[in-house]
Amino acid sequence: MGLLIVKFIKFQIIIIDMFEKILMNIGLTKGEAKVYSALNKIGQSTIGPIIDESGISRSKIYDVLDR
Repeated sequence: MGLLIVKFIKFQIIIIDMFEKILMNIGLTKGEAKVYSALNKIGQSTIGPIIDESGISRSKIYDVLDR
């Protein structure tokens, strides 16, 4: 059962990475793609969860969101 969960998590990471690459191919920056992907996953949110999910630093998140 544990191996199945690990494989599922790895598969999700691959899908998210592919999604972000598609977003970058249509013109988003890497930061914008990460934030878009995070918001797609968590929905409407305050800044803290967006930072946690996207990995974008607090000092850059507002610039990314403004774009």
